[in-house]
Amino acid sequence: MEKNIRELSLRDLIDKFQETQNEHRRFCFILGSGTFKEAGMPTGAEKGNSSLGHYVLAKILEGEKHNLVITTNFDNFIEDALFMYTSKRPLTIEHEALAEFITPDRNTPIIVKIHKECKEVLRKAFQIYTPIVIGYSGEDQSLMEFFKEDGVRLKGLYWCCLNQAELSAEIKNLLKSKNGHIVPIKDFDQMMFMISRKLSIESPESNIRKVIEDRIKRYNLQYDEFEKRIRKVEKENMCDAVIQDTLFELEEFDDEQLRKIEEIPRNKRTEAIYFIKGRIYQRQLKYEKAIVEYKKAIKLNPNISDIYNHRGIAYGELKEYEKAIADYTKAIEFDVSNVYAYAKRGISYGELKEYEKAIEDYTKVIEINPNRSSAYYNRGNSYGKLEEYEKAIADYAKAIELNPNDSSAYYNRGISYDKLREYEKAIADYMNTIGLSPNHFDAYYNRGNSYFALQEYEKAIADYTKAIELSPDHLSVYNNRGNSYSELEEYEKAIADYTKAIELNADYSSAYYNRGNSYSELEEYEKAIADYTKKIKLDPNHSRAYYNRGVSYAELEEFEKAIADYTKAIRLDPNDSIAYHNRGISYDDLGEYKKAIADYTRAIELDPDDSVAYNDRGISYENLEDYERAIADYTKAIELDPDDSDLYDNRANAYTKLGESEKAQEDETQAEALRDAPMPQ
Repeated sequence: MEKNIRELSLRDLIDKFQETQNEHRRFCFILGSGTFKEAGMPTGAEKGNSSLGHYVLAKILEGEKHNLVITTNFDNFIEDALFMYTSKRPLTIEHEALAEFITPDRNTPIIVKIHKECKEVLRKAFQIYTPIVIGYSGEDQSLMEFFKEDGVRLKGLYWCCLNQAELSAEIKNLLKSKNGHIVPIKDFDQMMFMISRKLSIESPESNIRKVIEDRIKRYNLQYDEFEKRIRKVEKENMCDAVIQDTLFELEEFDDEQLRKIEEIPRNKRTEAIYFIKGRIYQRQLKYEKAIVEYKKAIKLNPNISDIYNHRGIAYGELKEYEKAIADYTKAIEFDVSNVYAYAKRGISYGELKEYEKAIEDYTKVIEINPNRSSAYYNRGNSYGKLEEYEKAIADYAKAIELNPNDSSAYYNRGISYDKLREYEKAIADYMNTIGLSPNHFDAYYNRGNSYFALQEYEKAIADYTKAIELSPDHLSVYNNRGNSYSELEEYEKAIADYTKAIELNADYSSAYYNRGNSYSELEEYEKAIADYTKKIKLDPNHSRAYYNRGVSYAELEEFEKAIADYTKAIRLDPNDSIAYHNRGISYDDLGEYKKAIADYTRAIELDPDDSVAYNDRGISYENLEDYERAIADYTKAIELDPDDSDLYDNRANAYTKLGESEKAQEDETQAEALRDAPMPQ
């Protein structure tokens, strides 16, 4: 039967959208050219202006949660709307190299303009966002080809259109394959208007008035600041009227200001002009261009600390930490109390894993400003990297004292307590983290780990379940919840979680190993062997996978295969007494008693208190009719475990075969007494 495409009403989609305001889920918008045609009537967008729908979209993007829009149109309607109606400047991504800037913690609006080389950008986006498609007919094949790839996983797909019948077969097949929904709408503006009512977005009139008033206020403050600069440069005969006109608007940081700077004759440009130009590029995330301008500024005046500071920041963003450190060091030479330079240099040292030097810089920051909580926090991070967890805890405590609402300080202190196995204290800190940041995935996840360490598996499962709600595609959470179910002997549930982890990443070796263990507990040894085999393929040096596969083969009485696996486990871990012991058992099952004895002997050398190894070696000696040695081993086993009735039975059999009936009778009597003894409460 052909799979039908699911349909969702616009009202239901808007309800879902509103519900996510207090949840972890995030939506993004994909706008096609049909955004402006579906209504069958002219819109503001068609006349060259952004429309009501763009106003609502701008307000949504401003809200930080659903802050991504993907467009196949190379117009500026969305940028214009953001500028007109909000105070946020968007990050516009038109190149694959900027994919790394799509991160869960980026709170600025993001506009992705589709072109041929955009797969990495889209892949990064859909790891975070659920797409809502509006007015896209599939004409841009770069986007459609990406959607159709087998490896593309979407958190959902909502396709808004005027008429389902007009959708292409290609789009319909896509929606079927991705379990998407069709959402009938009348037009883009009406849809966005309905969203605005649900989200209580204020009317455009009041919003525009507020934005304009705020902008005028900010411009006046900037005007006053630039007036001071102008008077200074005029006094020092550094620039002319053209420069003064340019300085008036520099803080807007956009291409119009860059154009005005380019109008300044080169022989009139000062270090201040190059510095400001560099800051504009830096604000636009064009770090290479920013560095070029800072270099020009330094060439004209190499004695300004702030220029080195900002160039250091640009180098840091490019991960050129050695160059960043050199610039911060130069800035400190000009100003030995430059707290900012010490702090940033400490961060760069940390990125280079030179944690001792980072600690020195953070300590200097604290000397200059003892109330700077971030310095204690960052120094705590460095101590943590050096595994000096007590010192890290002390610094996090100070950071919390100075800033009691710093959830990150509580969280990282919890991590340090975890490392010291002080799990109760770790749990307390994770609780504080959650109190300040209720959707803090890592806090739930790590609190679950701490509960697991305390063997409070039900609580661990509850935390892992909450973490999964916040991040449904996180492999380790499913794996760890599976481990908790396994400890509670709920192996079917454990297997379901390991299977989910494998679905998310077919190369996640730990999930195969753990699922194999659960199958083994359920005595489904063939399935266990298949999982251990997969684990070995992915991680060929994992000794326990060989060992456990050997155990499964032994349960299936495939002793030669079991021996081969135990042998491999021993090669990888020559001190694994249990592997020797179990290989001995398999040799015993094959009647190769001398080889079995050799393995039991090695197991005893590695673990002299293993009563079972003595007992099993005694059985092998008995099979070789070496009853005196068998008796000696049973006797040693009894010394180690005097309450095991089977040991007395085994020694009684050996005594009987030697004709020592009195001793045999004594052992049988003792065995019977142990069996009749009441079980301990």
